[in-house]
Amino acid sequence: MDYIYSIGHLFDFAASGRKLSQRKTAPADPSGTSVPPASSIAGEQAGIYLRGLLEAKAGDRNFEDIAETVPGADHQRVQHFMCDAPWEASKVLDWVSRQADAVLGGTPLSHLIVDESGFSKKGKFSAAVGRQYNGRLGKVDNCQVGVFTALAAGRRVTLLEGRLYLPEDWASDPARCEKAKILPGERTFKTKSRIALEMILTQRARGVRFGWVGMDAGYGKDPGLLRALEAAGETFVADVHSNQHLWEQDPQPAPPCLRTGQRPGTAVKPASRSVTVKDWVARQNPDAWIPFQRRDGTNGSLRGDFLHARVWLWDGAEEMARCWHLIAWRADENATEIKYVLSNAAAELPLLDLARMAASRFWIERALQDAKGAAGMGEYQMRGWVGWHRHMALVMLALFFILQQRLLLAEELPLLSAEDIAWILEKYLPQPQATEEDIQKALARRHRRRQTDINSKKNRNPDQLIDVL
Repeated sequence: MDYIYSIGHLFDFAASGRKLSQRKTAPADPSGTSVPPASSIAGEQAGIYLRGLLEAKAGDRNFEDIAETVPGADHQRVQHFMCDAPWEASKVLDWVSRQADAVLGGTPLSHLIVDESGFSKKGKFSAAVGRQYNGRLGKVDNCQVGVFTALAAGRRVTLLEGRLYLPEDWASDPARCEKAKILPGERTFKTKSRIALEMILTQRARGVRFGWVGMDAGYGKDPGLLRALEAAGETFVADVHSNQHLWEQDPQPAPPCLRTGQRPGTAVKPASRSVTVKDWVARQNPDAWIPFQRRDGTNGSLRGDFLHARVWLWDGAEEMARCWHLIAWRADENATEIKYVLSNAAAELPLLDLARMAASRFWIERALQDAKGAAGMGEYQMRGWVGWHRHMALVMLALFFILQQRLLLAEELPLLSAEDIAWILEKYLPQPQATEEDIQKALARRHRRRQTDINSKKNRNPDQLIDVL
């Protein structure tokens, strides 16, 4: 069976390390990894799908639109390849992780970032869909939610993996899981924190080299995740909510009788009261804020201010509290938003380095934005579990190709964006020459799709007037 690593003529570039301007038809693989030939059935269909993701207009990246965009494409073949053909998305992700590590891993700035993204859906049949929080919209929505990891170093970043979150009501409904073709081994409910931990450990197992793991407060609020990362030897830099409790001195948790001589009891209590991170910041002297450079922006350095302290965290069950870093940072003294960050980084780490690490989570947001804008991350037509993960795996491959081109052309085109690369591909690669028969078939497909949309709207609201244009 052909496993897909670097696929189709388009993605021979990713394997060969050539610039777009040096495009050739013959595949190359100087990296030594196994790359199936572009002429293989898997390579051909994957190349078509990838070209469709990058070349089709935003909002027009379903199977039929891809067939209209890419020469030689047949929407039924592409759909079969993405939904039913025998290949493993994990093999694509293995390759992406190794290649991303080769260009972004192992540097002092290399770090892994965890985040999630929601994908709005209208129906109830897509795998794992339901009423849940959609961070992109900032509200509860009918959507699917994916957990993602990205590897970043300096101003460069690429996504490595995405896994679909399965809500509890889905995990407890075997018939629904079967209908959505959710793999039997994936039908157990896992929290997003558990998924994130597994993904971090997977990247380590794949050999990805990173110095720390960044995450937002949706994950940093979970004390079990932070402690599991520390137990695994990982350094985390995790946002927390403003109501996160901490101690300014070691709370020395113990049964009260050991400290007071009172009647023995089993309850373990801290020796002092905790304080929230918000209240701790409010008590600090305004002159205590330290200026720092967050990162380089297009128009120069982005700066901020931060506060730092060594604080203690106790989860109410451990025998001893843990001493970690607390960083509170803001964009400037007039900023209304303050970010609160906990880290188990080494005590001797320079504070300016720690502050920059605390402000580095921006890069996965940038990667998700590029994935949605330039690589069609949210424009998938598959309802099934396998199709979702295959789509995301090929999006990761597309993003790595974009990253590689930006690195290769950095000196010539320092402002080159993901959207620019999609535009370049459109100009470089051959476009389909439609015959009259092709046009008639395409119109028939469009009209069928339009009629289906009209029927769906009528079913939801029979009295609604439908504008067909």
